[in-house]
Amino acid sequence: MSRISLVCALTLLVAAIASAEEPALYTLRATVLPLEVVISVAEGWKWNQEFPAKLVVEEQLGVSLPRISFNREDASVSDGGRTARFALGPSVKVEKGARISGKLTFSICNDKSCKFFRNVPWTAASP
Repeated sequence: MSRISLVCALTLLVAAIASAEEPALYTLRATVLPLEVVISVAEGWKWNQEFPAKLVVEEQLGVSLPRISFNREDASVSDGGRTARFALGPSVKVEKGARISGKLTFSICNDKSCKFFRNVPWTAASP
């Protein structure tokens, strides 16, 4: 990743905690350069590829996406199911001060159970 991308991309990390005693089950990272939302799940958990995951863009300033709704088929899953990546617009021009935000609904599973997360907010902005 170039230095400009690192400077321009403001990364928002959101750790989800199912309860006060339970460790974080995932991190969610949204970036402007590249324009993507990435979910990384904790050790022992995997992205639930059977769940109808949905990512929706609710706000876009300084960027114009061709689509604002993405589903589970749009997620690129890697790292043995521990990482899911939504590329929102790999060739979209992003203006200075751009901001994009939305919500994500998804599920993760381990060998014993699945957990469901609905309308998890995410935001990315460039300086």
